[in-house]
Amino acid sequence: MPSRQMPHFAERYNRLVEAIRPGGVRQTDELVARAVEVSAQYIGMLRTGKRANPSHGLLRRIAAHFGVDVAYFLDPARAAAIDGELELLGALRDARVRRVAYRLTGLSPASLDLAAEVVERLRALEGLYDDQ
Repeated sequence: MPSRQMPHFAERYNRLVEAIRPGGVRQTDELVARAVEVSAQYIGMLRTGKRANPSHGLLRRIAAHFGVDVAYFLDPARAAAIDGELELLGALRDARVRRVAYRLTGLSPASLDLAAEVVERLRALEGLYDDQ
């Protein structure tokens, strides 16, 4: 049963696993467990929400392993900000998105504004909005 103190631990942990690849490798329970010095079984229970109240020390080690502030697990406002960064990381995994982003480098502010308008119009044409 999820803890009332940290109701979203599993969700936040799973977002980290999906978005961040320490050493360029997708993290498994075994890899994370080895890095943070607990059992893979315990990491699996945290990941699935069967356990939801890791110690502050373990939270610090997990956060350090994924390179995020420990506040990601403790502060909803900080978690929301980091989630935005994780979403961007996920988008940048797509080579087509990276290619477009690289091509924007060096453009003037006016040209960047125009490119942003074009992208917004394309998203609207495809029925995509800010929440997608």
